Amino acid sequence: MRRTLRAAAIGLALAAPGCGEAVADPRDQWLIEVHTDALVPELGDRLLVEVLAEDDGACSGCRREHGVAEASAWPLSFGVLPEGNPRRVRARLYRGAESGPRGPRTDRGIDAIVALPAAAGVTHVRVDLTMRCFGVPADLAGRRSCDPSTGQLAPLSSGAVGAAPVVDSWGPGATTSCAQAPDPGMVCVPGGAFLLGDTVYLPTGDPRLDPVPEQLVEVAPFHLDRYEVTVADVRTAALPGMAPGTDAGCTYTVAPGEAEGQPVTCVSADFADAYCAKLGKRLPTEAEWEWAAGNLGRQTPHPWVDVASPCARAVVATTTGCNDGNGTPGPRAGGDARDVTALGVVNLGGNVSEWLADTLAPYAEGPCWGASVGLKVSPRCSSGAVRSIRGGSWFAEAFAARVTNRNGAPPAFRGPDLGFRCAR
Repeated sequence: MRRTLRAAAIGLALAAPGCGEAVADPRDQWLIEVHTDALVPELGDRLLVEVLAEDDGACSGCRREHGVAEASAWPLSFGVLPEGNPRRVRARLYRGAESGPRGPRTDRGIDAIVALPAAAGVTHVRVDLTMRCFGVPADLAGRRSCDPSTGQLAPLSSGAVGAAPVVDSWGPGATTSCAQAPDPGMVCVPGGAFLLGDTVYLPTGDPRLDPVPEQLVEVAPFHLDRYEVTVADVRTAALPGMAPGTDAGCTYTVAPGEAEGQPVTCVSADFADAYCAKLGKRLPTEAEWEWAAGNLGRQTPHPWVDVASPCARAVVATTTGCNDGNGTPGPRAGGDARDVTALGVVNLGGNVSEWLADTLAPYAEGPCWGASVGLKVSPRCSSGAVRSIRGGSWFAEAFAARVTNRNGAPPAFRGPDLGFRCAR
C-alpha cells in the first residue's frame, strides 16, 4: 500500500512531465516501507507513522494513523520529502482499542524508529516491526530503538536489512491442533498466542484482580470439558473424602435428588484437583481458560461471539438485575445453552464460577507474570496462597461474565456458586 508523508501535505512528489517534455529525475526523497510479522488484527490493527525533525517533534502533516487490520494492507509504503528537515521516522503498531489522542496508551505493541540517511534521488528505507520487539518502547530521547535481531534497545540504524518479515508469520501465533481426538464430553482447544488480560476492567483495589498489564502468552493445544462437572459426575466418581455440602445453596447434598444435573458446588480447589486427577485430567490454567473463553485469537469480551449482554446469554446475577423469572436463583442443570463458545464449550460466562490450576498473582509484578514483557509459554503460577477463579455465576454481577475478569479464594473455600471443569 503506497502513501506519502511530507511536511505540509500528503502526496507523492515526483516530477510530472508535460506533453512532449522529457521525464525529469525524481526529487530527492525517501521511500519508506513498513513490514511486520505480527498477527493482524489480533495484536495490532492501527499503525501510527511520524516523521520527526531534529528536535524529535513531528512536523505538521507528518503524523498519520492508518488502519492495517487486513493482511492486504502490508507492507505499507509512503514517500517522505525533505521539507521540514526530517531526520527520523517512527512507526508504532498497536490495537485501535488502545488509541489515545497522542498515540497508543499502552506499551503492548511494537515501536520502531529509524534514522533517515542522506537522500539521493529515491532512497529506500525499511522499518521492521517484529514480534521480537513487542512491548519494548523506543527511547526517543536516547535515540535508541529495539533491534529485531536481539529484542533489545540499540542505537538507531538507517533501516532494516536482510529478508523482510511477512505479516501473520510469527511462529507462536500459528494455530496448532490437538495431537489426539478428545474424549466424549470434551472439545479440542487449538493452541496459539494472544494477549492475556484487558485494559477494560472495574478496579477493585486489589492488584491481583486487575487484568493489567496485558501478558503475551502462548498456549499449547489442550482438551477441555464441554460442560461444568455436575453433581451426578461427582457421585459416579465416588472419590474418597468427598463430604456432601451442608451449607444453604450447595448442590451436592447427602442424598441423590433433583440436583444431580446441576454443576457441583461447595467443593474445595483440592477436591477439584483430586477429581480431575482421578480421571487422568487436571484443572485448566488461567491462560488456557481465557484463551478458550475468548474464542482463541478473536478474544471476544464474552464467551459468545456476538455482542449480546450477559443477561441475554448466561445464568448471571439472578439475585439482582438479571433474574428472568425461571425459578429460585441458583445454578441450573445445563446452564444456558446460549452461553457457548464457537468451539461449543458451554457456561464459561455464567452458571457457576470455576476453580483453576493457578495461584492468583498480580500481572504487574512477581515471578509469574510481571518480570518481563516477553512471550510466556504455557504459564502457570504456583507461588501464592490463593487459587485463581474465573467466570461469572448465578450470584455474581453481570460484569463477572467478561472472559478477562479475575477472582480468587483460599483453596479450602467452598461456595454455593463455585464449581469447576477439567482439562487435559
